[in-house]
Amino acid sequence: MIRTRKIKIADRIFTIRDLVRLANLLDVQASKKPKSAHTSHKVEFEDGVIFEGPASEVLSETELNRSSRPKEIEMWLFLGTYRESINISLKEGDSDFSNRITISASDAESADAIYTQLNDAIEKVKPQSFWGRKHDFLLFLFISIGVICLIDVTLRILAFVVSKSSPSLAQQLIYWSISNSGGFYVVVGGASVLGFIVQQWLLSAWPSVEFNFGSPHLRAESRRQRLMAVWTLILVPLILEVITEIVKGVLK
Repeated sequence: MIRTRKIKIADRIFTIRDLVRLANLLDVQASKKPKSAHTSHKVEFEDGVIFEGPASEVLSETELNRSSRPKEIEMWLFLGTYRESINISLKEGDSDFSNRITISASDAESADAIYTQLNDAIEKVKPQSFWGRKHDFLLFLFISIGVICLIDVTLRILAFVVSKSSPSLAQQLIYWSISNSGGFYVVVGGASVLGFIVQQWLLSAWPSVEFNFGSPHLRAESRRQRLMAVWTLILVPLILEVITEIVKGVLK
């Protein structure tokens, strides 16, 4: 009988040191069955290039530091029989299917012991701590409010510009944007769709599984500069909204 246990991997930032730690655990298990067990390691890059071989070569900084970003890593330990194996699958991003460890062994006690060792190794990997991943709805709500404020400010500016040439048209525009329920739902619906798109775009800079190795300019850290654009989208409309209300209060 084969006993299989699985470890789901999420919200972790992997370094080469973490990968080597996992590979060493597989080597320890392989050394217990030197005649029948063997390991296999593979790294796939975004440009389609695949490296396969021993961990000392495949998981080295020299091999990983290419002009293309590493996107998927697999480690295998074959224990000698067709169904007994350990598979470590890592893919940068938010894939629940790819990011896991699968342990299959005929000895239940051995399977449990290996599970504990590999789970402890995963626990040592730095967690992905971006607050937006844990509070995704709050992030979506915050961004959507910013978009609504941006639309509101845009309509007010447009009404001001139009009022110079056509006061009646400006009044109609203001009335439609404030009083028309259909217009309200259009604005909220559009803001929700755009808020979701921006949220997913932002979260992609903090993937559930991140590879912090390879060429520095290709790492997720360098892509986080997009955060400034998002904060601009959120904060500028809010600031303009506050300034508008203050000016209105002063002029009354």
